[in-house]
Amino acid sequence: MVVEKVCFKCAIDPFLGRQIQRRGISAVCSLCSSKRKCIPLSEIAQRIENILSDYICEGDFVFRSDGTQYQAGDSIDCWVGELFDCDNVEPIVVAVCRKLSTYSDDVSYSRLPFRPDSMGHQWGEFQEGIKHGNRFFNDSAKTFLD
Repeated sequence: MVVEKVCFKCAIDPFLGRQIQRRGISAVCSLCSSKRKCIPLSEIAQRIENILSDYICEGDFVFRSDGTQYQAGDSIDCWVGELFDCDNVEPIVVAVCRKLSTYSDDVSYSRLPFRPDSMGHQWGEFQEGIKHGNRFFNDSAKTFLD
């Protein structure tokens, strides 16, 4: 099935769905065959590609003690599924992954390392503190959020 247009319902992501409702044109969605406000799949794929380029890179190769190696990280469909906050087999994820030009199904990807001065590093520390530290009385989390 060739996917050309995606409606606001099939986009899954609420923010993207609202944007499609505002800017989309009435057309038949290639995923659900309903006539709704749609945008081209290529536009969604380009947005996803831009986001991914800021957050992921090819995973490092890790050598096992038996001499074999593997590439650390997750497949591109897992990363796209994470962006849509859904399973990697949802039709929108599968369709977007087919349109990505700079990512491959044969490569594993990992999160880009944070620079010490980046907001991402602070965000990572905040997440770790909330997940594994003092969740409700966390002074460093309060400072970060302030």
